[in-house]
Amino acid sequence: MPRMDGYEFVRQLRADAVIARTPVIFCAAGYDRPEARALARAEGVCHIINNPAQSEELLRTVRAAWTLHCLLPDRRGGRGV
Repeated sequence: MPRMDGYEFVRQLRADAVIARTPVIFCAAGYDRPEARALARAEGVCHIINNPAQSEELLRTVRAAWTLHCLLPDRRGGRGV
């Protein structure tokens, strides 16, 4: 991303109350280091997949993120989507 990295993207996403609960999955080769994973988790990334990823892993991860999103209450007290 030319103007911001993934961490900044998540910071801005979390700052907007309308979309703050959107699950974020990082998929890149650079998140295999413990410090990168810790920073991603601290910023609110729900899943991290290392590239290259198998299609089964991608589908499993997206399903898990969607399920978590739907189960967590939103700020108004209701469930997600």
